[in-house]
Amino acid sequence: MLCVYVEFEDNNPATVDITPIMYDDEASPGVVAPLASKTFTFASGAAILRGSSANYISQILTWDLVGAYKVGLHISNYSEDGNGHPINVWGYVI
Repeated sequence: MLCVYVEFEDNNPATVDITPIMYDDEASPGVVAPLASKTFTFASGAAILRGSSANYISQILTWDLVGAYKVGLHISNYSEDGNGHPINVWGYVI
């Protein structure tokens, strides 16, 4: 199972679409298939404050990776208020 969350800067009304991409186990990995995209949205009060920073983390969204040898995360869309707010995308396979 792939677990992903996005870390947003405070007061960043952003939306991020993440598309996991599955790869085969060849020496030169080939794309097997992209998985369905999921959308992460920052909303004050809905995200969790991360420690002493002013950053917030989204809820974790998951994908089933049965049979995947390698996986990559593609940021297929990122829209924010135009002020250049950074984001961090974190993914873990469990």
